[in-house]
Amino acid sequence: MQFPRVPTRRPLASLLTACAVGVALAVTAAGPAQAQGRLPAGGAQVATLGDSYASGEGAPAPGATPWTTNAFGDSGADGCHRSVLSGHAVFGALAVRRNAGRGAAGYVSAACSGATTVTLVQGFKGERSQLAAIGPRTRTVTLSIGGNDVGFSSVATACNTVATIPGAPSCATALAGSAAALQALTTAPAGGVTPLEQLYRAVRAKAPNARLLVTGYPLLFPTTATASPRCDVIQPAARQAVNAATLRLNAAVAAGAQGAGATYVDLVKPFAGHSSCESDPAASWINSIVPQDVVSSLHPNPTGQRAIAGALAAADCWRRGR
Repeated sequence: MQFPRVPTRRPLASLLTACAVGVALAVTAAGPAQAQGRLPAGGAQVATLGDSYASGEGAPAPGATPWTTNAFGDSGADGCHRSVLSGHAVFGALAVRRNAGRGAAGYVSAACSGATTVTLVQGFKGERSQLAAIGPRTRTVTLSIGGNDVGFSSVATACNTVATIPGAPSCATALAGSAAALQALTTAPAGGVTPLEQLYRAVRAKAPNARLLVTGYPLLFPTTATASPRCDVIQPAARQAVNAATLRLNAAVAAGAQGAGATYVDLVKPFAGHSSCESDPAASWINSIVPQDVVSSLHPNPTGQRAIAGALAAADCWRRGR
């Protein structure tokens, strides 16, 4: 009697080898060329959605064109600040290469600095809805969202110890506002889901054949004695509050991703010991606050972007290998 063949998982050793190769490719790849005109019919093969942690704002490309122009617009002119060095874009290069010959076309990043769960859907800074990037032909979507909803940048502005910003609220007011926004973002109404999970479900509905990889956020400030005096540009209580809020936001992102059938990609562990203002500047993968460069402040630098690419590649590899 011939018994039916039972599918099995890939051997662990084989999977580990494949994942290691994939991660190595991700962290050394260049960002992919993006669609310059029309978006591909049915959606891009691989797409990035979200905020500045997806667009790569902390790592502008060297040279005369630090920010890309694609089917969504000139991200240097409109302030969306999409970089080819973004960890999401670097991972996108790997994903496009892996899916080559499968009939889908290209990579596009619709991510935009300052985007929230609402403006991602509605459109922002003169650009259309980011959901326009995806469709039934899309195979992989990466996403980072939530930090602007809870006002992390407002806290950094209000709680700095270097200069008084005209029109900025007090540090206490900014912290209270951020806490309230975090509560709203991470609370589900009776019989419903959180705004985060609602967005993830909308992405899954628009791209039903895609894997959705949702990144959390790294801790912005050192949690140990490794902090340097450069951290003092932000009040200590504010640093602690932002780190605590980041962990709460990440927990909600992970829960929402699970509820929507997406994969959560943790960035706290990869960035441990590599936050902003570490005592050893070379250890910092996140730019410290520099009043003269508020755009890049508290965003991953090129090394941090490669760490994000590696985390995405590892998570995607494990999901495909199961």
